[in-house]
Amino acid sequence: MTSIKIKEIFYCENFARQFAVFCFVLLAPMFSLLCESQMDTAIVRTFGGPYFEEGKQMIESAAGGYAIIGTTGSYQYNNTDFYLIRLDADLNCMWSKAYGGLDVEWGQSIVEDNDGNFLMCGYTNSQGAGGYDVMVIKVDAAGEIIWEKKFGGVDWDFGYKIIEHPQSGFLICGKTYSYGNGGSDAYLLHIEDDGNLLNEWTYGGVGEDGFTSMLFLSDTQLIIGGFTQIAIDQHYAWVISIGDDYIIQWQKLYDQFENSTITDMKLSNDGYFLLSGNYIYEGAANNGFYEKLNDLGISSFIQSSNEYSVESIVEGPEFLYVVGNTTLFGSGGSAAIILRLDLYSSWLNGAAFGGVFDEKAHDLIIDNQGSVLLLGASSSYSSNVSSDAYVVKFIDPVIVSNYALDVSGENCFTVGNETDEKLEKMLVIQDQLSISLNWVSGKYNVVLYDMNGACAIRNHMYTNNQRISTENLAMGIYVMHITDGVQFLSRRISITH
Repeated sequence: MTSIKIKEIFYCENFARQFAVFCFVLLAPMFSLLCESQMDTAIVRTFGGPYFEEGKQMIESAAGGYAIIGTTGSYQYNNTDFYLIRLDADLNCMWSKAYGGLDVEWGQSIVEDNDGNFLMCGYTNSQGAGGYDVMVIKVDAAGEIIWEKKFGGVDWDFGYKIIEHPQSGFLICGKTYSYGNGGSDAYLLHIEDDGNLLNEWTYGGVGEDGFTSMLFLSDTQLIIGGFTQIAIDQHYAWVISIGDDYIIQWQKLYDQFENSTITDMKLSNDGYFLLSGNYIYEGAANNGFYEKLNDLGISSFIQSSNEYSVESIVEGPEFLYVVGNTTLFGSGGSAAIILRLDLYSSWLNGAAFGGVFDEKAHDLIIDNQGSVLLLGASSSYSSNVSSDAYVVKFIDPVIVSNYALDVSGENCFTVGNETDEKLEKMLVIQDQLSISLNWVSGKYNVVLYDMNGACAIRNHMYTNNQRISTENLAMGIYVMHITDGVQFLSRRISITH
């Protein structure tokens, strides 16, 4: 058990932001002393392999425990893969699986069907029709693949959310450059239980449009959130309601928030729905908003902040919880924050979670026992050179401002056996400004990718004892692809300068 005090965050939501910061600076030390005698415990767990992991969405399984979908970069002979983690009720790792090809896969969303199978969605550029494609994988309760499907055209296509359709099959939403009116269009797909495509639709204009989240308010009303571009360099969060004919019934544009997008949507307890979003204000990205709406799009409340991003929102029996990220509070770097609100969105309290490096929150759920769970990625508590998937569990629904942390990490990652002796012996030699390979004989083509799949160094012809400059690269994890035209090799490296 590691006992670490978490810095409390002290927001004055309905006053000027300058006064909010003043309140925090003035009152936080006093509040810390008041909470010292009744410090609660937050259970913190990290999961991953030797390199990069993050958790994107978490669900409670009908069989007990939890399932997490995210992305892993720890399989060193691929780029990134879908990362599925199965946890028990105490957050112990039961098993994990990685799914993907040699290039980029990014896991975004997960749902469980009535038979205890898991369906994961995201995107891939390892295989498919062209560029990136929407990828959906169905696995059984042990993580074994039942089927794997790709959707999209010859250009780039992305899947961000999967939900069960109330009549049959599943819906996936995202964005497509292959179809539609120009730029990217918001993309909606309906698939059967066996993964076959039933139908697909695009929404949007000539600019950039996309869907990021969705939910059914009833069997005949689907609410979808995302973004739409109105003018050059101006896109806004966008919510639409569609009926069973998939025609827009009403829509709402959040043009009061600059360059905004919807990040999450969840049902409330009274048949309304909640949404969260982020926006860029004066060039800064740590800004968020959250709102509650009815089936006609009429708002019960809306709150915003230019102090923290808002990644997810969920409603419990007594409280609302909002999770996001900030650089203003915490122990250093980016901290994950969680706010507790009353059911009318008035601020009650909150806490910032993180160590001296970066923590990122992506999702928030309340399980059947009433525990609140935060999911994301952690560099501070990671056991590897980058980040691990990160779960914080609060047993008591009354989030307090001072916690002792029960922290532990698990090597929750399994890789296949590699038999190629050259792969076993492959070694990258680094200094602060360059890299070289100690095993090369002859000429090789070297390409370096960052963890988002963007090319950092392209088509560099490498020969014996040569060094490749890295002085212009940002710090982080990269994937090096090496080929002599016959054999393809890959290895992850960390640029630290």
